[in-house]
Amino acid sequence: KGGTWTGATENLKYGWCKTLCWNQKAYRGNKALIEQGAIPIGADWDGDIANTAAADTDAESEQLSLFD
Repeated sequence: KGGTWTGATENLKYGWCKTLCWNQKAYRGNKALIEQGAIPIGADWDGDIANTAAADTDAESEQLSLFD
C-alpha cells in the first residue's frame, strides 16, 4: 500500500513504461505485482531490459513533447 504501490499498479494499468519487480517470494507485494504483469527479475539480472523475459512490447514507444 502507499505511493510506491499506487505508482506501480497505475503503471501496469496504463503501460507508461516497463515495470520490473524483484522476484522474491518472501514479499507478498512483489508477488502480487508480478501476477499483475510486472517483469520479475532476480539477483542475477544484468540490467538489460531489452533482453529481460516478458519485456517485449507490441508497439514502438513514441517520445512525447513536454508541450503536447
